[in-house]
Amino acid sequence: MANRNYSRADWQTAQVVDDVVAYLMRGGRPASAKSFMNEHLVPPMVQRRVLANQAAVRHRISPAA
Repeated sequence: MANRNYSRADWQTAQVVDDVVAYLMRGGRPASAKSFMNEHLVPPMVQRRVLANQAAVRHRISPAA
């Protein structure tokens, strides 16, 4: 059960990171991105990678049209 919760938290963190990276790529403010990540409990080490433009981005599957 603990592994299932960890996977869910990891998936949610990945979603937030993907959204923040996309936001920053569109010219978003790093301070706003950091605040958003803090609100969504993204670990500080991950935040540093995102803000340093060193985060790995997952490829999303687009919904069928």
